Amino acid sequence: MDEAFRTLSERYLGADPGFDATYHIKLGDIGHTWEVRATTHGARVRKGLTRREPDVVIGTDAATWLRLRQG
Repeated sequence: MDEAFRTLSERYLGADPGFDATYHIKLGDIGHTWEVRATTHGARVRKGLTRREPDVVIGTDAATWLRLRQG
C-alpha cells in the first residue's frame, strides 16, 4: 500500500496557479492515514498526519483505494 501512495506525486499533473489543497486519506481496514498536499507545482505525500487542517477527508478500504488508483 505504501507504494501506491509513494508514486502519487510522480503522477500529479499540477494545478492552476494558487491551488493549495490538503487531503487526508483514511484506509479503515488497515488502520493507516496518509496526507496529500497538492499545490500548483506538485504533490507531497506522507504517511500519517500533520497539524494542517484537511480540505477533504476520504475514508475507504485499501481494495477500493487501489481500484480508484487504477482508474
